Amino acid sequence: MSHPVNINPVRGLLYQARYGPEHPTVIYEDETVDYAHFTESVRRLAGAFARSGVGTGDRVASLGLNSEVFLRTMFAA
Repeated sequence: MSHPVNINPVRGLLYQARYGPEHPTVIYEDETVDYAHFTESVRRLAGAFARSGVGTGDRVASLGLNSEVFLRTMFAA
């Protein structure tokens, strides 16, 4: 019997930010964002969600164009 694997994208993001903060996370159009800056902006947005009452298990909807903002929202939620 197989055991479920706990795959958490945020854990992967934090690992990369710790061990390769200067490496690019997102390259979108003419902008490149490294792990350090991307992770910091995700933390700020996650804090804003928490202050707004969003908690564990809540669903967050986002409507927008394909962009790095989408990725920030996905990781922060």
